[in-house]
Amino acid sequence: MNMSCPQELVAMNQRRNSEAVDFDFTLESAFADDRLTICCKNQEAALQTLRESYGAGYGKPVPGSASDIRGQKYQKAVTMEVIDLCRMIYHNGYELNNGHTLMLFGEIFNIYQKISNKVVGILARARKNRLVHFEGETLWQGKNDETNVTLLRSMKDIEGHFQKTGELLYNEEANDLIVLRLKDEIFNTFCVKINFSISPQQPEEFCEPIPAFQFDTDSASQTTYAIDSPPLVTHQTAQPVETKTAKAARKP
Repeated sequence: MNMSCPQELVAMNQRRNSEAVDFDFTLESAFADDRLTICCKNQEAALQTLRESYGAGYGKPVPGSASDIRGQKYQKAVTMEVIDLCRMIYHNGYELNNGHTLMLFGEIFNIYQKISNKVVGILARARKNRLVHFEGETLWQGKNDETNVTLLRSMKDIEGHFQKTGELLYNEEANDLIVLRLKDEIFNTFCVKINFSISPQQPEEFCEPIPAFQFDTDSASQTTYAIDSPPLVTHQTAQPVETKTAKAARKP
């Protein structure tokens, strides 16, 4: 993980506060609190299920109708407002050396409200496409003036995609993004993708099962062995001889 950008945030806070900054931070998922986008995705999934049952045109205006034309104009207008807002952040915010641009919501509101009074809604639409990140479900003037808003892609990428497709870029690079947040500081948000090293997969070792023990049985038939030599003759021994031992006479 490149730690130079958090150090850059520390320097930005020191310039603003003229005080020493402790490098104390927390890590959290970038879009875990984006419940609005999660709700929209659930609605789109439900519509897709209904279209599988009732046809691809379910919930859509008739192509070429007045409603369809108004809808296309509205979507294009929203897309252009999102691009304009991203451009404003890109040119007025603090550019970090990882390509992101950081700006406080209060500064965004003061500049962009002169262009459109829908700044919060446009920010939410930009976050739905993962072009910006900010903490919380929504933002309020005054209360959230010091909330960090981070532009996650360059204007070259955003405008280039719109020129090619006519649609707003969806930032797939923001998937699994992690926020490094400095504690008790104004400039406190740094979005980073942490790559965990994974050792190559080792082949699984296993023992082959031992087959059941098998043995062969041999059967032996009874055989008769004939001896050609004459049988031994038994001899009867004589009766045992009784022996007596002579004793010497004792002297008186």
